[in-house]
Amino acid sequence: MSSSLDAAVLPVQVPDMEPLNPDAFADAARAPSLRPNGVASAHAAAPPPLLEHELELNGQLANRIVWKALACGLVADGFGWQSGVGLNLAIYLTLVLFSAASVLRLRMGMIPRSSLRLLQLGGVFSFFLILRDSEELQFLNFVACVSCVVLAIAVAQPIPLVRVLSARVRDLVATAMRSGIVTAIGAFLLLFDLTSQTRGTKRVAMLRVVRMAVLSVGVTVAFGALLAAGDPVFRSATLWLVDWNAGTLGTHLAAIAFFSWPVAGLLWGNTAFQRTSLSPATLMHTGVTLRRVDTLAALTALNVLFAVFVATQARVLFGGQAYVLATTGLSLAEYARSGFFTLIVVAVLILSLLLAFNALLDKPGLSASKSMQRLSFSLLSLTGVVLVSAATRMVVYMNAFGASPDRMFAMTIIGALAVVMVWFAMTVLRDRPLHFAFGALVIGWSTLVVFNAANPHALIARNHLDRAGRGELFDANLIALNLSLDVVPDIVAAAEREMRAVLATPLSAVAGVSNPANSRTHACAALGPLAARLKAAKAEHWWSMWNVARWRAERALERSSQALAVCR
Repeated sequence: MSSSLDAAVLPVQVPDMEPLNPDAFADAARAPSLRPNGVASAHAAAPPPLLEHELELNGQLANRIVWKALACGLVADGFGWQSGVGLNLAIYLTLVLFSAASVLRLRMGMIPRSSLRLLQLGGVFSFFLILRDSEELQFLNFVACVSCVVLAIAVAQPIPLVRVLSARVRDLVATAMRSGIVTAIGAFLLLFDLTSQTRGTKRVAMLRVVRMAVLSVGVTVAFGALLAAGDPVFRSATLWLVDWNAGTLGTHLAAIAFFSWPVAGLLWGNTAFQRTSLSPATLMHTGVTLRRVDTLAALTALNVLFAVFVATQARVLFGGQAYVLATTGLSLAEYARSGFFTLIVVAVLILSLLLAFNALLDKPGLSASKSMQRLSFSLLSLTGVVLVSAATRMVVYMNAFGASPDRMFAMTIIGALAVVMVWFAMTVLRDRPLHFAFGALVIGWSTLVVFNAANPHALIARNHLDRAGRGELFDANLIALNLSLDVVPDIVAAAEREMRAVLATPLSAVAGVSNPANSRTHACAALGPLAARLKAAKAEHWWSMWNVARWRAERALERSSQALAVCR
């Protein structure tokens, strides 16, 4: 995919069209109509009409976007989506990436390098969709891929909607909001533009095409029906062409529209020439400002509150289970579980609140005064202690009950949040706010790449197998029913080791034991339900949901079919 997109960087000469001047376009878009006394006239709000070459390029963009969107919809309709995602979603997103590259190349004459890199990163996340079977990872990879497409289009404007390397968080949020709106309504605008193109000579040409199609289809259907009536073999061979089910046809049309609509809306809403557009700055403009004294009061109150909370956590640390039991009536494991996710939400909200303060201050920036800067550093430090408290609680709980997807993802979020908070202190609180948003994006994307490479569900399975080896609590239902097929190769390897150990056990060592293998075949017990799930996944549209994890699981089960037949 990278080589194909790199090739798209080469400039393309648009025939019979003057090259665009972004600066001139920007000046024309911003320049108001002024009276001699400098006051804007009553009709100043009316935008100037599009130039001739802009209208012509809009027509080319409309035609290309329609065909690209329809291609995405038709391909997506050919897959099965009822039982899950995998190859189907990966191919669909890859087509969206190439469609965006093609449209940007037509719109700009070349693909800007920053957009190209973002599209290539989106291709990496679309590949991850066929690498892992975990539903959590599939969702996160989908979101990451879509974010790359949206940013790639946003930065590729003559007047960029957002500059990735110097964007503020509010710019990225506004860009996401704008993209969501134009994705929903952009297809309506595209259809309106296409219908307006059919006026005059273009309408005559359109009518000629329609007349030709009606005539060709009419005579073909008429004589085809006669030939089918005269020959049973021909009739049976062509029956599928006319044997339509209205319900099935409607389902296919709805699926094509569902998958084509967002592609058409996103591409047209962000690339078409227009004098009036939904600006990200307009979306985020509230007119609300905060005085320095307001911010200082809020920061001081929050510091006091968090200091009290940290003090209670210190008492828990030194008092241990006896203190927790005396004050709450909960065991240490129950206390560790309660409120864990709430503490993560608190940390996210504190970071968001500091960003809001930084944006709304009448004298921009928390670094504008030493007092606000120190209070912000203090609040970040106390929030870091809250994250440490949350992580400590989760470690206690995982030691008691083992890992799970929710616990593993929560611990990862804590680590990523800690890094983002450090980055916030290094940028926003050091009067370098323009570097924060892109750095936070890189942290999020990097965390997701590492998480895909680490295979979290396999790590969870190994954790429970290690616990079983130490004689601790083993959650077989979690592995068999809640983990993805990413774990199958590890479970197969563990089951083979267990069976070899059971077979090597002397009979004298198990004399009088009713079920000698019961405590030594945990992996074997979990393997049966996993194999049944894989078989069910292959029953319908298996190729639509194909991914590397399922392929590896199938190979592992085939290799061990004889040795582990007793497990299934």
